[in-house]
Order: sequence, then C-alpha cells, then structure tokens
Amino acid sequence: MKAAPLPANESGRLEALRRFEVLDTPAEQGFDDLTRLTAQMCGTPAAVVSLMDADRQWFKARVGVEAHETPRDISICAHVVACGRTLEVPDTTADERFCDSPLVTGGARIRFYAGTPLTTADGHVVGTLCVIDHVPRELSDGQRDMLAVLGREVVSLLELRRALAEEKRLRRDMAEVAGRMETLVDNMAEGVVTMDEGFVIESFNKAAERIFGWRASEVMGRNVTVLMGEHDGQHHAGYVQRYLETGERRIIGVGREVTARRKDGTDFPAELAVAEVRLPEGRRFTGIIRDISQRKEIDRAKNELLSLVSHELRTPLTNIRGALGLLDGGAAGELAPRLLKLVGIARTNTERLIDLINAIIDLESAETGQLELRIESFAAEDLLREAAAVMGVAADAASVRLVLRLPEGTAPVVRGDRNRLRQVLTILLSNAIAHSPGHSQVELGVSVVTAGLRLFVGDRGPGIAPEQRTRIFDKFQQGDSSDCRAKSGLGLGLSLARAIVREHGGTLGLHTQPGEGSTFWVELASPPATETPQRHSERPGGRPGAPRRRLSGAVDPRVLLVDDDSDTTNLLRDMLSRLSIEVVEAQDGERAVELARASSPDLIILDIGMAKMDGFDVVQRLRAGHTRSTPLVTYSGMDLSGSERDRLTLGITRHLVKTRASHEDLLQTVRDLLAEVGKPCGHFGVNGPATDPDPRA
Repeated sequence: MKAAPLPANESGRLEALRRFEVLDTPAEQGFDDLTRLTAQMCGTPAAVVSLMDADRQWFKARVGVEAHETPRDISICAHVVACGRTLEVPDTTADERFCDSPLVTGGARIRFYAGTPLTTADGHVVGTLCVIDHVPRELSDGQRDMLAVLGREVVSLLELRRALAEEKRLRRDMAEVAGRMETLVDNMAEGVVTMDEGFVIESFNKAAERIFGWRASEVMGRNVTVLMGEHDGQHHAGYVQRYLETGERRIIGVGREVTARRKDGTDFPAELAVAEVRLPEGRRFTGIIRDISQRKEIDRAKNELLSLVSHELRTPLTNIRGALGLLDGGAAGELAPRLLKLVGIARTNTERLIDLINAIIDLESAETGQLELRIESFAAEDLLREAAAVMGVAADAASVRLVLRLPEGTAPVVRGDRNRLRQVLTILLSNAIAHSPGHSQVELGVSVVTAGLRLFVGDRGPGIAPEQRTRIFDKFQQGDSSDCRAKSGLGLGLSLARAIVREHGGTLGLHTQPGEGSTFWVELASPPATETPQRHSERPGGRPGAPRRRLSGAVDPRVLLVDDDSDTTNLLRDMLSRLSIEVVEAQDGERAVELARASSPDLIILDIGMAKMDGFDVVQRLRAGHTRSTPLVTYSGMDLSGSERDRLTLGITRHLVKTRASHEDLLQTVRDLLAEVGKPCGHFGVNGPATDPDPRA
C-alpha cells in the first residue's frame, strides 16, 4: 500500500476542518440523506462522507460501511485529498497503489472506488464524498457529474451547519450579555427608563423604582409623563411633536436639569439624559435620571457658607488689616520695637487669612464657571515686573534673588486678565521662593512657543518626587517640604492657579527633576497682531494719562462714606481725614441718599452688601438725582458677577473688593478720582498727610 502524500497546505487544511466543529459529532439527517442519494445515483452498495483528520479518516455519514473511521495511511480518500481532484479506480487489485491495501484484501473488499473532493470556499480539501463497490466497474459521465454535484452539496451542508452553530453561539452570548446588562442596569445608581416611540414606558430599573417610588409593574405601559413635574408634563407632548417634525433637540442627545415627580406627588430636581436608537421596529428612547436633591442641598449650604465667609469674615479681617497697617505706619506714634514686632506678626497672619479666604472663593468661582475675567492685551514684561515687585519682600526675607528672563529682540504681548495672571505668577513665585535654598535664584521669564507665549517660574530647589507630580495641582495638596523653608498652607495655590489658567484657555504645566529644581510654565495664545498692548502706567476704568488739576485755594474735598459696619467707617474716616478729606458718614441707604442730596459730595464710597437698603438700589437712586456724575467707588466684601455688574451700569466708577484691595489701594483710587474732578488731596505717608508736588504724579 502506497500512502498518500500530505498536501502542501496541510496545517491550513486541518484548521479549516476544525472550524466546522463536526468531527466526532452524532449522525445528522441531512448528511445521511445525501450519502444515501449518492449511492443510489451511482448504483453502488456503499457511499461515505469522509473527513480527513491528521492521522485518520472519520465518517460523518455512511451507507453500506460498518466502520466509523480508518487510519489515514491506508485510506484511498487520502489520495483525493492530496491531489484535490476526483479519483476513480475501476479495479483496486489492478492498481499498484492500492492492490495490497487492507481495505482491498481485507473484510472491506473494496474493488471499485470513486471519490470527489469536499473543497471549501477558501480552497481547502477537508475530505471526500465517495462511492464503493465490491466488484470492478466504471461510472457513467452522468454519474460522475452527479457525484461532483452532491459533493458540493455536502460542503454547503457543512457551511450551513457551521453558520447555524455560530448563530446559536451568538444567541447564547447575546442572552448572557443581555443578562449581564440587565443586572448592571438594575444595580446602577441612576434610574434607567426605556420607552417606545410614543414615550410609553417599556422598562424601569431598580434604581428608578428607588428614585420615583413606583414599582416597575406599576408604570410599564404608561406614558413617561407620569414621572414628570407639572410644567414638564404639560409641555412634553408639544416638545415631542416639535422634535418629530423638525428634529429640534432640547433634551434628546443633549441632557438638562428637570423637575421630576415621585409616586407620592412630591417634586425633586433631577438630571436627565435621553438617547435615541432607531431599530427596525421603530424608535426607542432611553432616559437616564439622577436625583440631585442632595447635591442641590450641599450646593445651597456651600453657597451660604461662602457668603458667610465672604461677608462676615472679609469685612472684619480687612478692618484688622487696616488698623494694623495704621499702627505699623506710625499713625499712633512711634511704637516700641517689641510692640512693632507683634504688630508685624499680626499683620502677616491677617494677610494669610485674607489670602486663604480669597483663594477658597476664587477657586469655587473658577470651578463653577463664574470667575469674571477682564480681558485686555498688555506687555508681558510689565506683568512679570509687577509680579516680581509683589514678591520682592518675600524673596529678600528668604535670601533668594529674583531674575527676570526676557527674549531678545521681541516684546511679547499677553492677552488676558492682568490681575488674575499676576495672581497666578505670584502663586508660582511664592512656591518657588519657599522651596529654594538660601542665596539661590528664582527665574521669572517669558518665551515665544509654537502655541503662543510661555510664562515660566523656575527654582533650584529639591524638585518634586514622581509620586507627587500627578496630584500636585489637586486641592489641599502640598509638596514635600521636609528639606526646605516651605511655609504651611492648605495647598490651594496651584489648584487655583490651574483653574485661572484654564479660564484663559491656557495650560499650566510642570517640568521637574529631583535635586535640580522645578519649572512651572503657563502657555497662553498670542493676541491678534492688530491689538495694541496696554502699558502698566494706564489704569483700566480711568482716563490714562489724564492730568490731575490742582485748584489754588480750594476747600478740602468731601467724601460720602456709606457702610453699615462701624469698624469700617471708623477706620476709613481716620484714613481719609489724614488726607485732608472731609468725611460725611451714612449707616444705611436711605440716609446715604439724603446726605448725597444735602452735602453734594465730591466722591462716594459705598458698601454694596448692606442690611437695610440693597447697595444696588442705592446706586440707582444716587444716579437718578443730582449725583449722577459724582465719582462712585463700591467698596465691598463681595465680588460682582456679570449680572450684578450689569445692575451697576448707571455710572459706577470703580469696584474694589475689600480683601483684594488694600486700604492703600482704596486711598490711591480716592486720590485719583478726586484729582480728575479737580479736588486733589494729600497722600498717605508714615508721618501723616502730605501734599503732592507733582499734579501728574
């Protein structure tokens, strides 16, 4: 017996056979019927569907054959698999390849053989469809053609069988996925409601049952309006109709905050997101609902706390700072060195408390998108020098030298909120100074990059450990200060700096190397080339460069001071009086309007957050009378949002926040505005009031 050679693509052929997953499977009617039909068409007593495994041939269907399989090395079908063509052997005893085969000489008594290859679509021969007789014979042309046709039908049946098995497996997998999805949906914290195209509820997960108080069986088949508050429920039908006709989206694919209604009739705030899916049977909608009642309550409590911090803490701290400043400046006479040191300590710690309050409020404003920015274009060099001037004292105290780095031949221009960006740089400088060894230097500079401009602050400190770099910008995070002079704090600075930079559409980044220092950088887009930068000598909101007139023999300017906090009025009265300013005081809005009419002040200083008459209403009444053109400074513990600032468009001149603007800033603003209306005053110095020798100073 001469064994058949292995096909060149034997490994691929075996893989193709394995994909059918048919070896050693039970008999199947379709294969049995094809095998019986083949024997009848060819007029033979036996026919077999033979699949050629690696070392055996296994019979998927057989007629007139007892064996289930035979070794491959004695198989005649193996020769068909090897050549890939139909093989017909009229008399096996006369063929040298098979004459001594056990299948010929043994009990099988094969004298005639004809087999056609079972060839897959990708060209692999996985077996044969063959007919056998115990006497020599030949097939007719018609029988040969029919054998080939039936062989192709066997392959088709194999492919169909595999497709059905794959579909069955897919259905099983889908059922498993559906079961897992159902479990997942039922265990979600959010309510999930599915609806048909008429917004009739089809499913209602357990979270939805918990949120709304309905059982799924109670709402299935009902319109989704049963879950809506009165307003949304009344307008739902119109919204759906408009959406179906025009495609206008208000919730679907957008999401919004809505008022939902529980089974007991109580309403609650919720976030709703609705997704639409188009299926053959029609549209389906899935709503995801989150109850935000607790979050709303937390936000309310947080806002109340921030309001308390802003008003009830800012004002007394500002007064304390002002009083300490007066003592430190010699307003009460020369202090003993020990007492002067204690005043300095108190003043420093008051400043730290004020900075902390400002940072908390600023960070909250930035995170809620309410941080107001006054955008302008200005020289980067001016911004850097201003920040360096602010931190100069701290650098000197730490024996750290500030070095300015500017690009040669260019004058970079920054577009943004000057004060906020200076705040970012002072935060970065403060950290750099605190983490720098004595007698080292901190670099503050600007460079031109592809994205625009890069402002940077670099130190020669210990650097930041890799495990800290991913969270250094998070709130309440601090670097390791074990080997430096870093001052304690709450770790809000970098978080606030990043929030401010993000509001500018920029990026705050870090480059650090342990033992070699750190460089924080801010990248901002460059302003349009047509914009003219504002120089540091210009004052936003005033008339840059306007001469200050001095009138010989003029009487002292009169300022109306309106504030319901007696400590503030006492402190400011003392400061203003030392500038040779006559002060008229009002403790509430009604009295302020009366005094403004009676005293004709040259300038008005007004606290917005008063208890009796709202400061906004006071401004409107003042501007409606003969003081409509009088310079007015709002000096308050509260920041103004955009809508609040709109309420003060009737001529407000300046707005200063008590904890952001020092008393020196307020007094300088008073001097500037009085000079513009021809009522110059002295300046505030250590030894008392002094006259200004230069009317343009």
